[in-house]
Amino acid sequence: MTLAKSPKNEVPNYQPAAVVTATADTIGQKRVAEAHEEVACSKQARGHGMNAPRIDSIEGLFQYCRGSLDAHHDIREKVIKAGRDVTNASKKIIFALQSVRLDSQGKVLFTASINSNIDKGYTIIQEKLQSIVGEIGVNFSHGVHPQKRSKYQHQISGGIQEFVEAVSLECYLREGRIITLREVQNRVSEWVKPKGDNPHPSEYKTIPITIEDFILGLFDLTGELMRFSISNLKPVTASKEVVDPIPSICTNMLNVMREFKTQFDQLNLTELGRNQDLKEFAKKRAVFEASLQKVEFGIYGVFMRINEMT
Repeated sequence: MTLAKSPKNEVPNYQPAAVVTATADTIGQKRVAEAHEEVACSKQARGHGMNAPRIDSIEGLFQYCRGSLDAHHDIREKVIKAGRDVTNASKKIIFALQSVRLDSQGKVLFTASINSNIDKGYTIIQEKLQSIVGEIGVNFSHGVHPQKRSKYQHQISGGIQEFVEAVSLECYLREGRIITLREVQNRVSEWVKPKGDNPHPSEYKTIPITIEDFILGLFDLTGELMRFSISNLKPVTASKEVVDPIPSICTNMLNVMREFKTQFDQLNLTELGRNQDLKEFAKKRAVFEASLQKVEFGIYGVFMRINEMT
């Protein structure tokens, strides 16, 4: 049996390469408008400014895929690098905050040098967040917390958690309270918004501070509260009388950590969403409980020593 010839007396080409090419042409024609728009966005993100290739052949389809993957990996590496810089700057802020000392009344003293180091750290964080807001930013509406998660959120998540830890520790040492999620989000949004005369909220983007990153950052905060509390407990000896061996800020930190435990125990883990968040939550919760125990034992030990001396 022979194949029927076409009106032009040509035998249709059923070779695999020809079939794939014809299929790609059909698919490409149906998606030309959508694909061109996506490629144009990818090229803009990469900063090349090149015209999007036409998807009218299998070669054009591969060019489109290559451009999309290149843009994805370029943005991903950029976000990872910015996240590392945010983490390093946040750690320097925390180190500066841990170096503050208490006066004779138990109040926290911030020297000019400490304030300068903190400001330098925040300047670096602001610059790094501004550099990636175009890639991972979401539309900002004042007073409404962003609900959308960037697909590169995982790459910046560690830096955001470290930043939450730093800014919450500073807020507690300066004001004696725990900073809220909205305050952190508003600060970041103020940093990354474009310069100008009060742009409309819908006209610029912000980097979302997710609930998961905020909670995990608060877990890290409890470790810093433990360090600060233990380092400011004063040893009691028989040869020297110590005035206020347990500063009030240490007992206040203990009460805050106990309140954290109460609230964390009531937290619905299913609201955290991703399995990775659940794993980090379980790991950091164990570290938090160990930190709480250290503070309790430290203060209890000083009390016992005082009772032995009296």
